[in-house]
Amino acid sequence: MSGSQSCRGRETLFKVCGITNVDDAVMAAGAGADMVGVIMDKKVVRHGDRRTVEEIASMGIPVVTVHTSMPASVGSERYVQLHFPHGAREVEEARSMGVGVISVVNSGTLGDMLSRYSECREAGSEIVLVEDRSGIARRTDILEAFSGLPGVGFAGNVSSADLETLMRFRPRLIDLSRSLEAEPGKKDARKVEEFFREVRRLAPLH
Repeated sequence: MSGSQSCRGRETLFKVCGITNVDDAVMAAGAGADMVGVIMDKKVVRHGDRRTVEEIASMGIPVVTVHTSMPASVGSERYVQLHFPHGAREVEEARSMGVGVISVVNSGTLGDMLSRYSECREAGSEIVLVEDRSGIARRTDILEAFSGLPGVGFAGNVSSADLETLMRFRPRLIDLSRSLEAEPGKKDARKVEEFFREVRRLAPLH
């Protein structure tokens, strides 16, 4: 995974989400992704399954399983991402399964979002992913409010054009999916390579 090796040491991690197959996971990790996300809700177009998760994890690629309701169990994934309204109780329950937790905060006032960030972090979420599907890079109010807070990630309609803006706020994680696709559920190798080439160009500047 030479691409991933070349990105070591950077402050911000990158998660390529919406992975539906092993080939795309290997390609993304090779290009520079620090982790890949597999959506476990079968009602979502870009969903995967447990077999895919286990096969990807067996290759040493960190996997995040993305859940729209509380998972009943886990397997070999590194993290579970709680992508539904939740609080400290759900974070603690997920942690008790022996995995890291990524919480998603994507609604309410800015004050509400900051409050939920604090609650989830105090309960043990390693990363709180702040999402605005209309385009997080355009939400300067959110970026400024969360800038510098530990364990903050940004998500929402992210593309390579947003990288310089987002990295200026030094998030722990940037999450993206659709901008790297050839079609829903299938990544475009050229787009993925170009994205991580831009990451490597910008990383020394931030």
